[in-house]
Order: sequence, then structure tokens, then C-alpha cells
Amino acid sequence: MSAVSPAEAFGRALDGGAWHLALCGSRVPAVNHVRVVLVVSGSLALVWLPSMLGKADGNIVRNAGQEPGDYLAPWLLVTGGLAALSAAAYGLRVLRAHRVEQLDDPVGPAADEDAPRA
Repeated sequence: MSAVSPAEAFGRALDGGAWHLALCGSRVPAVNHVRVVLVVSGSLALVWLPSMLGKADGNIVRNAGQEPGDYLAPWLLVTGGLAALSAAAYGLRVLRAHRVEQLDDPVGPAADEDAPRA
């Protein structure tokens, strides 16, 4: 038996596990919706972290001649906006997959019309 890292287990869970099938009724992987938000938010945090912590204030004043602005609020707004857009896109994908599954289901109103009448 091989050991599974927590990151791998989390990735497998997001990739359409049994719990997701039971919860939503379809297998739409969420891993890319989470991955995009984490990459963009992490990149911005990496670039803006010295300014958010106040460690680069002297460098900004010396090089630009201006007082540094607030970087925490814009980073939180960008991260929250990306998370909301990603959640909306994921919700639309789940809804579309659910509709396609309903159309492919042979049991339903359309199947009753094709059945021979007694």
C-alpha cells in the first residue's frame, strides 16, 4: 500500500470523487477552478507581500518618490472576485452536466411517448 500525501488526497477529492457524485449527481472536476484562483492569488501575494507587510516602504519612497499604497485590500478584492467567478463558472458547468445527463436519460417523459400503447 502506498502512502498518499495530503495534497494528492485533496486533488483526488476535488477531481470528482464519490462524495461529489452523491452531492451533485454528476462528475464535474473542480480542481481547475480551485487551481486558477490559487495560482493568480498566490502570484499576486508573492509580488505584493513586501508591500503588504510594510517591508518595502523605504524602497518605494526612495525609488518612486511617493508613499506606498495599500496592497492588502486590492489583493483581497482580486482573490474574492476570482473565487466568486470561479464558483459561478463551476456552478454553470455542474448545471450543464446535469441537464445533459437528463437529456441522455432514456427513462422519462420522452420514453413514455415512444412506448407502445396497450
